[in-house]
Amino acid sequence: MTRRFFVYVVTNAINGKFYVGKAWNPSRRLTQHFSQARRGHQTMLHRAIRKHGPSAFTIRVVAGFTEESDALAFERSEIAR
Repeated sequence: MTRRFFVYVVTNAINGKFYVGKAWNPSRRLTQHFSQARRGHQTMLHRAIRKHGPSAFTIRVVAGFTEESDALAFERSEIAR
């Protein structure tokens, strides 16, 4: 079985700010972000999750790839955009 890699966008419904990421299981990755926020990680996303609460965030898959390098390139292009 070939693993697929997805580029996703997590959006804060309160202020419209968003985070672009790459994962093979985006919904699991969002759960990990919530857990990391509870444990005190200090990235902008994790601070926002603590400030606004997990219910303020949604996730949307924007692309899927069979090659991780392609997903990484797309993720970088979306961040730059």
